[in-house]
Amino acid sequence: MPTAPYNHGSRVVDAGVSELPIFAANLSPVGLAGTAPDADNDAFPLDEPVHFYSNDVEKVSKLGDTGTLKTEIDSFNDQGIIASVVIVRVAEGVDTDATLAKLVGSSASNTGVNAFRYALGHTGVEPGLIIAPGFTSQRPGDAKNPVMAELEGITSSLKAIKIGDCPGGSKELALEYRADFSDRYTYLVDPHVKLAGGVIAPASGRAAGLFIKRDHEKGGPYYSPSNQSIGGIVGTSRPIAYWDGQIAHEANYLNKNRINTIIPAQIIQGAGGVVKANGTILWGSETTSLDPLWRFVNVVRTRAAIEKAIVVAFRSIMDDNLSAQLGIAIVRSLQGFLDELASPAVGAIIGGRAWWDRSANSNASLQQGIFRVEFDAEEAPPLNDLIFGSRRNSYYFGILAEDILSGVKQAA
Repeated sequence: MPTAPYNHGSRVVDAGVSELPIFAANLSPVGLAGTAPDADNDAFPLDEPVHFYSNDVEKVSKLGDTGTLKTEIDSFNDQGIIASVVIVRVAEGVDTDATLAKLVGSSASNTGVNAFRYALGHTGVEPGLIIAPGFTSQRPGDAKNPVMAELEGITSSLKAIKIGDCPGGSKELALEYRADFSDRYTYLVDPHVKLAGGVIAPASGRAAGLFIKRDHEKGGPYYSPSNQSIGGIVGTSRPIAYWDGQIAHEANYLNKNRINTIIPAQIIQGAGGVVKANGTILWGSETTSLDPLWRFVNVVRTRAAIEKAIVVAFRSIMDDNLSAQLGIAIVRSLQGFLDELASPAVGAIIGGRAWWDRSANSNASLQQGIFRVEFDAEEAPPLNDLIFGSRRNSYYFGILAEDILSGVKQAA
């Protein structure tokens, strides 16, 4: 080894790069924005992301008893899970419009919901779900909700899902609200939920809790939150009709228009055919994407987990000398990751493949340290429409006749 420094004796040197482990990104932490006028300012400074767990009694107590934030912590706990929460507290305005403006904040100064942009560097945790219950259902001036509008760039950058509440009054209002959205990172819920004592509350916090619950059960963000019972509610703000085996009902109307809803756990029909407002099941896997390839929220989150994991995993080898060994290790590492995601134990994707395309890696690019790897993957969609074909078949009368003849012969 003429290029090595002189040594008399034996030693071990790093001989190169082996395959790297790749761990899927954690998309379960929830970003919660809202108000808490009585909060401890040291524990929860305004416009700063603060991380804690929803079962941290001491931390939660410092939010005070007013505003929206403390109530929403209960909405997570009601789902029987411990949530990893990144809170952004804003000052309460003189009216709703003023508070909405505080929540929108400024991208230049990272205030309001823009504080989620630097949550990872500030707290070590990056939210994969973002909500602002109580402040996402309004359409001031008959226009798009400003908080949801501001979150579009943020969730696209973070590859996080924002969960928005429709106005809740009627399916017509829900459809009007939904028309403002067309991106893959938006999940809408209609209507609001009813709590004990008749209190009406936004559904987004509890929907976020069900995302987290399913993530915990399945080991990642690969499954839809739909068809789970919502804890801590007694019904919905208005009844949502749903009938098993039927198409013509409001739940189907909402889902068809990419609005997720809440249906009864058991069909209870009152006098005159009126459906009682006893809905407790979150129903729908729909994003607002115009591209049908990204209509299902678990598909969007799975791709986000894959892409974020790849970026993080290969940071450790940046600036190593480019070599055949390094290139092969990169491709094999990615293939191993995709194989694991496709395994029956995980079931996140139907299949995936990593490869190196020589035509996309010119000598000039390689000379500049540019190395490109291709991969494909197909995420597993949720079972969304189960169809059974029903038929008559007179063939079975022949079997019946044979059974009768056989029985008669035995009796004789």
